Amino acid sequence: MQPSQIFFFKGRKSLIGVELKIGAKSSLEQVMKYAILFHFHQEHHKQEMETHLVFMGKGPFQNLFKERYGSFNEIKENIKIEMLPEITKKGKINLQPHKNKIFQIAQDMSISFINYQMFSELLEKLKKNVDSTSEYSDTVLKLIDGILNEFFIRNLAVPNNIDNKRNKIKDQKSRKFL
Repeated sequence: MQPSQIFFFKGRKSLIGVELKIGAKSSLEQVMKYAILFHFHQEHHKQEMETHLVFMGKGPFQNLFKERYGSFNEIKENIKIEMLPEITKKGKINLQPHKNKIFQIAQDMSISFINYQMFSELLEKLKKNVDSTSEYSDTVLKLIDGILNEFFIRNLAVPNNIDNKRNKIKDQKSRKFL
């Protein structure tokens, strides 16, 4: 089993959690952990915000959970307030007075999914729209290519065109010497 990577973004009106799944499955407990994170962030900043959870994984959405949920609504239907512990495992924070709000966040937050192949195709389209006259275009294109190459090397996505296949092979060869 491989670990997940998480990203947390805060905007003016929204909180976004992104969970990158490499080989591990997700769980309802993981969804609740994001609800806890969102709740305490809002409480600390004294600001209610929209909350969004994005999963990125390999293959179709149904493979993300061991239970093979068919929809995001099915995930929410299976979340129960009783799933929340009385006290957090690591932080020893008493969750009892927060349970109702955390549960409500879990029910209200938007949950979405994109697989690595779809995301790599989106990045390919994005590359075509980068303004080549911008002084930053080179940096943006290198960043996108770096992300795409990682996906290809790890077999999370398949290149869509011959140029990407060449870049993947070239990158694999250069990594052997690092």
